Order: sequence, then structure tokens, then C-alpha cells
Amino acid sequence: MSNPPASVVVVTFNSAPTLADCMTSIPAEYEVIVVDQQSSDSSVQTALDHRPDAKVIRAGANRGFGAGCNLGAANATSDVLIFLNPDAAFQSPESVKILSESAAQNNAVAGPRILDSCGADRTRARYWSWPVADIVDVFAPNALIVGRLLRDIPPTDPVYTEGGDVPFVQGSCMAVSTVNFWRVGGFDERFFLYQEEEVLARRLLDVGVKNRLEPSAVVTHLVGRSTSQFPEFSAGQYFRSLALSLILFRRKLVALPTIFTLWVVLQLMAVLTPLRKRIGWRSERGRIWYRTAAAGLICGARRRTADPPPSSPMRPTAPSR
Repeated sequence: MSNPPASVVVVTFNSAPTLADCMTSIPAEYEVIVVDQQSSDSSVQTALDHRPDAKVIRAGANRGFGAGCNLGAANATSDVLIFLNPDAAFQSPESVKILSESAAQNNAVAGPRILDSCGADRTRARYWSWPVADIVDVFAPNALIVGRLLRDIPPTDPVYTEGGDVPFVQGSCMAVSTVNFWRVGGFDERFFLYQEEEVLARRLLDVGVKNRLEPSAVVTHLVGRSTSQFPEFSAGQYFRSLALSLILFRRKLVALPTIFTLWVVLQLMAVLTPLRKRIGWRSERGRIWYRTAAAGLICGARRRTADPPPSSPMRPTAPSR
């Protein structure tokens, strides 16, 4: 394929059940690169059945979302890269065009509006992470998490309907020029799951590249599919990445007290599980969830990694809030 308008990179790990819709949603004129990270199901064959011209790269091991994306990007031929989850699909060819043109023309990382399988809007433009919000998010009742303590920009903000610059967009679908992506070295492969898009956004902002929400581009994403299957693994990986981000990008005087406070609060929430269940205080999360999250936090602080569970999808969505 000569001069495709964009290269769409899809990283798979036992993703066969959702790949058909993903592959068929990508217009024929776009290059498709499938990076398979040692799937044990029919992911590769499913991708080729529905997109015979896809370039398939067998990574040989599951090294995480960011590493898979980097491998795909290194084999792309277009000037624009679109990273798409295997459980996501474009709603129209126009959506792909809008994202690729926005990334090229606005010198930005472009993200779409995201709907779930029922058509509900799940778009989440994110605020930058900061320690106080990270701690409050662990224990405070959802109704009390307001303003800048929220991880997400409120859904009433005009940016969700009009578009515009945001701190960073969701990693389930994002477009960026190839030049800008490699200016900052691509995704940081130290992050197995979670935080990759925020780390990339911070590095790009340092060289003058912003993130932009394009609500006229629409993607359907099976939000929560993998989290519901492996909630404890998801929690452990989320807090591992959070601790690693604090260690790498915050001063020690901030990072270490934040990690310690988070660990204490997570352990306390685990101990208080019977009480929480009775009074409805974060009752959706059990004792094992909080203890796994605390273990993941220590894992990240020590810069250790964890293998994904067998048969898990590649990229779980963030733990529900």
C-alpha cells in the first residue's frame, strides 16, 4: 500500500471475540498493522479473515500495550499513526479521516468521542494526575469527588460537544503524527498497562504538541469488558503504573509519601470491607481488590512488573470509579 493516509496499529492478546468488528471498521485505504503478543486463541486468523491485507507482526511475548504499539509504529509506513484497541471500532470512515487529519494539521494527539456497545457516551477527557486526587480517589465516596479531584473533565464541559484542547485523551483510540510520536521515543515501555497515554502526552507537551478531543469522530468501545473479567489484576496493574509514574516523574519528597499514604489507605479499606459493605461506602470493591491494589503499588514502587492473566484481553479499561 503506497502512501496510506494513516497506519492503524492494533495490539492483540487473545482478542479474537472482538477483532472482526475492529478490522472491518477500518477503511480499505488505511494501512492496518496487527501486533500479536503471543495469543493462544485465533486472534491472528480472525484479523486476516476480516482484513487480508493487514500486516501481522508476531511479537513473541506479551510485553505490554506500549511495547506492542511501539513495535507496530516501527513497521508503519504512513505519516500518521492511529492506535486502536482490539475491542474498539470506528463508527464511520469519516471518523478515521477526522482523527488522522486533526493529528496532522493541528500538530496534536487527537482522540474521538467514545460510545459503549449500548450507545452510551463514555468519552473521558482526563485531567493530569496529581497526588491529592490519587489519594482521595481510593477512599472518598464518589459523590464527594468533585472539581479538580476528579480524574475526568466533567461531562457537562463544552469540550465534549465542541472539541478542543485537553490535557490528554483516552488510549483506546488516539492519532498522532509519526514524526511527533518518535520525537519523544514513543510509548514508555516500562508501563505494562495504564498511564501510557498520560506519560506520552506529558512528553509531547514538552515539545509543543497538545492533545485534542474531536467529538465528531466516533468510536464504539466495549468499555469494562476486560475489567469485569479480571478486576483484581486490573487493580494491581493500575496501581503498579501509578506508583511507577510517581517514582519516575515526581520528586522523591512527593512520590514516596504519596505512595506510602496510598498503601495505608488501601490496606485500611481492605480491613474495613465488612463495614463498607453494610453502609454502602465503596461497596463495589471487595477486600481482595484493595489488597491486590496495595500489592501492585509496592510492585510499581520497586519497578517490578507482573505477567497478565492467561486468556485476558490486551488492555483492560481503568478500574471503575
